[in-house]
Amino acid sequence: MKVARQRGFPARHVNEVNLRTAKDRAVARYALRYNLVIVTNNMSDFRRHYARKKLHPGLIFLTADDEETFTRENQATLLNIALSNILANDLLQEVVLVRLVSETAEVIDYRLTRHELPKH
Repeated sequence: MKVARQRGFPARHVNEVNLRTAKDRAVARYALRYNLVIVTNNMSDFRRHYARKKLHPGLIFLTADDEETFTRENQATLLNIALSNILANDLLQEVVLVRLVSETAEVIDYRLTRHELPKH
C-alpha cells in the first residue's frame, strides 16, 4: 500500500479495514462500494466476482513464473509498473496483469497485459 500511496493513489490494506480474514466476495464488495482497485495475485476468484459486474474500477493482478522471485521488493516493482500504466490509461472495466518472468541482479523481465473481463 505504501507504493500506491506514494504515487498518490488512495490505498487501503485489508488489515486496515478489518477484512484480513474475510472471504474474497466481501473484499470485492468493499472495493466496489468505495470504488477501489484491488491488487492481488488471486486471479481466479476475483475474475469470477468482477465478471458479473456491469461496472467496476478495475483489477491489478501481480504474479510470477517462479514463486521464489515473487519477493516483496519485486511485488512493489510490479505494482509501480502497473500504476504507471494506469496513469497513462484509465483502468475502468479492465484488468492489468503484470507477470514477473525473470529476475537478475540488474534487470526484472516482466510482461504487462490489459484486457476486459469476459462477461458470464
